[in-house]
Amino acid sequence: MNQERFKNTEDDATKALTFGYSRHYWVGIEDDMKLLVQQNWGRWEEERPNWLTDQRRALIPVDWIPIQEDRQRESVRRESM
Repeated sequence: MNQERFKNTEDDATKALTFGYSRHYWVGIEDDMKLLVQQNWGRWEEERPNWLTDQRRALIPVDWIPIQEDRQRESVRRESM
């Protein structure tokens, strides 16, 4: 069900809900989830969408963030929480 929701929507906010589920639900779509982050992280950083809360950001694997400086900044941010 969660995989279908992820695959069948174009809405980033809806796709991001999947990060809140156990990783065993990610099987079969993990590569797509990683690609979503890699293709959109920079835009999300600029636009600061409401759905990308500190809690939601913390669920995204840091190694999926495409730019080293962004990964480092996000790691520091998470350590300070």
